Amino acid sequence: MADFCTIDDVKAENPHRVYDATSNPTSTQVTGFITKIASEIRAVIRKHGLDESALVAVQYTADLLNTINAKGAAYMAERAGLSGRSPRLSDHAQQLKDDYDWWIQSIFESPGMLEEASGKGGKVHARWTDTTPRDKSGAVNDEPNEPRITLREKF
Repeated sequence: MADFCTIDDVKAENPHRVYDATSNPTSTQVTGFITKIASEIRAVIRKHGLDESALVAVQYTADLLNTINAKGAAYMAERAGLSGRSPRLSDHAQQLKDDYDWWIQSIFESPGMLEEASGKGGKVHARWTDTTPRDKSGAVNDEPNEPRITLREKF
């Protein structure tokens, strides 16, 4: 089966990068990263006995698989571009890695997410974590020095 994204999707995740025959990494290497990440995604899909062709036939799940594939490949491309330089990832590359890890773990631990999202398993259930700072009584803490964290969808 085909990969879930293209090199243009990876470029969209790394708009400051150019991938061609002479870049580091090359466009051929980035295509290889796309295939590697697609294989990892496909392994999770197969592990749970889901029908890949049914998942990609539904736009929502096709878009979700595209996003996971593009973020993983973009992270690998950023990491490959570090060869010969500092081994520390840029903040952007670290965010790509964190996003990819979160998504792949989510579909690994909750395979029903893909099935439900494709319309094959009923409603999509999402839990939201309220990260509003609160004091011991439960009242909102509006201290200006308190960090604010946005809500993050979890499956």
